[in-house]
Amino acid sequence: MEKYSRWRDPGTGIHAFVPPVPLRGDRNGFQTFTSIAKSYILGPPLAFIKLTVAMILVVVFALLELVGQMLAPITLIQRAYTRLVNFVLLRSLLLLLGFYWIKSENVTVKKGARRSSSRTQPTRQSVQAGDIIATNHTSYLDVLYLGARYAPMFVTPTQTPGQVTVETIWSAFARSIRSPPLPETGLRLSDVVKTAKSNGCSVAVFPEGTTSNGRGILRMTKVFHGLEPDKVRVHVIGLKYEYEDFAPTFTVGNFIPHVFFLACQWINTLEVRYLISEEVQDLHTTLPANMTLNPDEGVMGTQIASLLNHATRLRQTSSLGVKEKLEFIAYYTERERKTRKSL
Repeated sequence: MEKYSRWRDPGTGIHAFVPPVPLRGDRNGFQTFTSIAKSYILGPPLAFIKLTVAMILVVVFALLELVGQMLAPITLIQRAYTRLVNFVLLRSLLLLLGFYWIKSENVTVKKGARRSSSRTQPTRQSVQAGDIIATNHTSYLDVLYLGARYAPMFVTPTQTPGQVTVETIWSAFARSIRSPPLPETGLRLSDVVKTAKSNGCSVAVFPEGTTSNGRGILRMTKVFHGLEPDKVRVHVIGLKYEYEDFAPTFTVGNFIPHVFFLACQWINTLEVRYLISEEVQDLHTTLPANMTLNPDEGVMGTQIASLLNHATRLRQTSSLGVKEKLEFIAYYTERERKTRKSL
């Protein structure tokens, strides 16, 4: 791990980019045998079957998307059609990858505690057209989940504060795999929100701008710069992947082996944590006295970063962001190239 010490956050000691290693712990003989069978004996042929079916579903999804584009003149019908297609096919892809059940819960800023199921307790509000969904980003699977659950308009932060580029689900998925540099400019997020509202959909953004390994929250981009809190509704959602043998999180490396080994697993686990509505909507145009402004994130970004910390129960790094991730990818790729060359 020392070879990656340059990318250890000094404030928290977190390595946020290094691919996670299996959490072995103490295992008995049966558990060890099961792990070997899953990864090397029964898992590979099962993964081959799963991924073959997945490729068929991807082709079907692409064809049905073309049909959906023909419905563009009829907004209501197109929106209902898109949500149905996304839910059925993208959720099916997640099922094939072992996500049979996705656990969700409401959490609160107060120590990240779970909310009870009592009707008297505040709950999350449903996501409406024109709302912003802000989540942490650790895997290409995030795109599949959000696409299946909300069929949103995906956007990517740019280097210009308050501006984004609009993505298709295909390009959002590709960005989560490649982690390319952020675009220089785009459209104002406030204008994109208005467009999404007129189209009957929400806006999904990963404010970190790139993926982490799920051990901490990265430094936020200035994607929320210029937004007026009283004119937009934000939903803060934390995504967390539990694992023992193989981590669904993906920060760097080859996508194909990663998704293959992911498909080798019997079960994969995703936990979705929704911050309750009252605490998310209490955003301010100026920072509360108990918060310190991070100039790299802006006023609203600093507040949402704090809320993401509570939703995910993770600490935020102070020195790791998109720039450092690009440097890490370059170093990691070059190191892997030299390793292969020496073999």
